[in-house]
Amino acid sequence: DAYKNADATLPFVLYVGIERTPLIYSKEKNWHEDIEIELCTKGKGMVLLNGEKYDFCENDIIAIGSNVIHYTSTDNSLTYTCLIISAEFCRQMDIEYEKLSFTPLIKDPELKKLINSLKTLYNNSSITYRTAKLNITVLKILTLLAEKYSVKSDTPTPGSKEFKRVKAAIKYIREN
Repeated sequence: DAYKNADATLPFVLYVGIERTPLIYSKEKNWHEDIEIELCTKGKGMVLLNGEKYDFCENDIIAIGSNVIHYTSTDNSLTYTCLIISAEFCRQMDIEYEKLSFTPLIKDPELKKLINSLKTLYNNSSITYRTAKLNITVLKILTLLAEKYSVKSDTPTPGSKEFKRVKAAIKYIREN
């Protein structure tokens, strides 16, 4: 089952075992200030990032930058882990998250290992210095992404007219 960490002191939210099928899916595109990382653990599907479609298969990692409009779906069956790293943590670590855009589709065993390590640490509450180790692992994930997979962005920024128009359109659709 998917779960969410209830510890507000941690700088992330972790969902494990999110399942998508044609009948079980998120009904809306979304965006947020935080950085999101998805690791496909089983099946295949697709991720839509600012209107661009990317196939998403087992062991693939999708990195979603701040304020990127995104949506994950499948025609069959898809299971994935979702890590959402808080913008506040990025600010504290002096990571200019709002300026980071990532290579959307990543196949990196080191990054996969870090995400799986985070899941293991999170599930074991008896580990000494658990919170520190969780924070270190999240920071390693962020720095690896920033150093190896950041790209020049053509994505509209939150203050741009284009971003505000898209956001207003989605808000209008949600409300009607």
